[in-house]
Amino acid sequence: VQMHGDGRAAGSPTSRNLGAGGMGRPPRRRPGQIPLGTWAGIPVGANWSVLVTIALVAELIASLVLPQSAPGLSALTYWLVGIGTAVVFELALLVHELTHAIVARHYGVHTDGITLWLLGGMTRFTAESPTPRAELAIAVSGPLASIVVGGVFVGASFGGAALGLSTVYLSALSWMAIMNIVLGVFNLLPGAPLDGGRVLRALLWRHSGNHNQATATAGKVGIGLGAVLGLLGVVDIFLQGLIAGVWLMLLGWFMATAASAESTNVGTQSTIVGLKVRDVMTPDPITAPGWLTVEAFLTRVAITARQRVFPVVDFDLRPSGVVNLNSLRRLSEQDRLTTRVIDAAQPLEKTVVVTPNAPFSVLMSARLRPGLDLALVVDAGHLVGVVSAEDVNRALELAAVGRRSAAPSDDRDPYQDLR
Repeated sequence: VQMHGDGRAAGSPTSRNLGAGGMGRPPRRRPGQIPLGTWAGIPVGANWSVLVTIALVAELIASLVLPQSAPGLSALTYWLVGIGTAVVFELALLVHELTHAIVARHYGVHTDGITLWLLGGMTRFTAESPTPRAELAIAVSGPLASIVVGGVFVGASFGGAALGLSTVYLSALSWMAIMNIVLGVFNLLPGAPLDGGRVLRALLWRHSGNHNQATATAGKVGIGLGAVLGLLGVVDIFLQGLIAGVWLMLLGWFMATAASAESTNVGTQSTIVGLKVRDVMTPDPITAPGWLTVEAFLTRVAITARQRVFPVVDFDLRPSGVVNLNSLRRLSEQDRLTTRVIDAAQPLEKTVVVTPNAPFSVLMSARLRPGLDLALVVDAGHLVGVVSAEDVNRALELAAVGRRSAAPSDDRDPYQDLR
């Protein structure tokens, strides 16, 4: 089953220093993810759970599909063909997700990365679709790609039969054809987070003009579909067997949970619309002079500052990177006496850089790590503020309770209304 996910954060990570509306630094490798390289300019990885999927698919093919369609062969042959088919099936899932990403890029929606996992694949977009038409095209493209891939395997199986290919390989080709077509059709079911849920949202959005209402409706349908799949899983456990039923129950639970989260996030998303970086940043932060030695910085600045991450500035007080205390502790006492802060810092080209008027959503896609990262807010080449993971979380938590973060004002007394 191919599960498709889209990111909520806007902003394009196509440049390292974005100027008016974006952020710097390319997508970071996700913890627990096996890197699979860059495909069509998009970073691809696999969660460890993909190994479980490959094992289950290989076992299904080697123990059930091939012995029935091509009897009389050795178990080793069945397993080798089964494992190969399972790997090719994962590649077919990747084609599905890459098609989403390529079509999205055509409409100006960039992709933070693709992850293959237990239930299929997940494409992380850095922005919402700009129009209902774009949403519809992006959503439909994946299932259509799966159906086309299925058609290719149909042709391959007929061609292989005409060439006298062994029955065991023809069976594997036929299984791939059927599964990819089923995959494409299943994903068109009208409920989030399936592609069909995106199609439904696009159609409702176009009809009503209300994106949030369309998202909420697609989420409710997704919850219902998840419940139905979970119920079918329970029934299947009693009628046929444990594995298929548990798989359906897991799928139903995931769909219902993801759809519920999507519906809940509608209110939060509407609250952060129009929110700017300047509204969440910490202005005039304590900085780390890049020309100081690490020892001098620790003694003169870090020991009294109540923070763990510091923007690094040069002689002209222009930002040149970020340094955190965790990285400095790896230096020996001797190295601290001779190493400059700038040489121990993360360089500017690998640091998130935004402008004050950039949308808050670019910070959500930056994935700042607590105590390790800072987004530098730069205006006309000068550092005017910083944003930490804590600042981003605070803004999101305020949005969850219907409040908006606001830029601090020196002349406002926060307690004046309580007196």
